Amino acid sequence: MANEYVKLHIMKHALQHYINRDGASEKDVRQEKRVLSEVTEELEQFKERINLGCSGGC
Repeated sequence: MANEYVKLHIMKHALQHYINRDGASEKDVRQEKRVLSEVTEELEQFKERINLGCSGGC
């Protein structure tokens, strides 16, 4: 489970960096922001599942 969280976190940071690259078209940036939003939402849900399953923290 931690592996999945780490992968999502890496993807989030990679997308944040990639969106700011030189030469990106508006269409590319819109699509990438949409994916970033989906990854961020998935990370939040992942955190909630972890927190619900852990009494006293993980």
